[in-house]
Amino acid sequence: VMRKGGYPVAINLTATEAVNRIVTEDIQVPTDSKMMAVLFVPTSMCAANNERVKGLFRLQVNSIEALGISVVPVLQPIWNTLPDFERIPYLMRAIREKLPSMEMTSTVTPM
Repeated sequence: VMRKGGYPVAINLTATEAVNRIVTEDIQVPTDSKMMAVLFVPTSMCAANNERVKGLFRLQVNSIEALGISVVPVLQPIWNTLPDFERIPYLMRAIREKLPSMEMTSTVTPM
């Protein structure tokens, strides 16, 4: 969950909730916040010659986005080539591109 300004919001779970499966509809989202999903896309779900997601995974992304959740796909071929110090900035850039209306300013490193 991201609040206005691009700051992440912690989702506190009880011990029983942490063990059991959580349904996205049950998560309490504060006002002026946006729920996000960062999905790891395995190589088998990526097109061979470009950085695109195959149809089945694209259908899953579209279904999640229909629930009002912004999806940030992270492609395995790209993620595996990134050095450790570049992974967090990569995620923050991807989030900023997905949520330009959240007025993300100081928390995101410039491109």
